[in-house]
Amino acid sequence: MYAVVVTARIDSSRAQEARDELAAVVVPGAKAAPGFIRGTWAGGEESGHAMILFDTREHAEQMAARHVPPPESAAQIESIGTYEVRAEA
Repeated sequence: MYAVVVTARIDSSRAQEARDELAAVVVPGAKAAPGFIRGTWAGGEESGHAMILFDTREHAEQMAARHVPPPESAAQIESIGTYEVRAEA
């Protein structure tokens, strides 16, 4: 199993817009991606974090490569990486 780990910067004046986009676009898009297992999104008014799990490295890397919001989005990616999941509890 592989994880896509994302950190996003949120325009605090557009925090509600960012939450709406998360619910309407980001989460459904991740769920529809090949190999999706599950995801968790957390954050506040100025930053957000996600860990999205996939069945293979290839599927995780595909998601990481296409996970780029448009420049006018209320949230922008600060970092994104793909990692092998080594343990869960």
